[in-house]
Amino acid sequence: MNSDLWQELMDEYTRYNQYVDVVSCWESLLKAEFSSNKDFKFDRFPKYYHTKNANRFKPDFSVRINQNYGILFEIKRTVGGDEEGFEDTIDQLERYLEEISQMEQIFQKIRMWFFL
Repeated sequence: MNSDLWQELMDEYTRYNQYVDVVSCWESLLKAEFSSNKDFKFDRFPKYYHTKNANRFKPDFSVRINQNYGILFEIKRTVGGDEEGFEDTIDQLERYLEEISQMEQIFQKIRMWFFL
């Protein structure tokens, strides 16, 4: 196997492993605090759809604490090393806010937190 390809695969695995560590830590912390609540749900693979046009947006993971409070998480290794990368991140977060504001009948009183 080509050494560059091997290095690329190892780098990809390392990023994936770090991602899993972050999600697992948040899951453990939040379950320890809120799992006694019958409405608590931790979702590693959330997909939310806008009800009118079926656009999908996908945060990295989400948590429903109770019927009135939830958190969407977006994991970023970097927030862009330059102005364009930073603006791309802000645009992504704004799209989440836009989608959620259009889904108020589903997500009433939700607050969004992003892990950056």
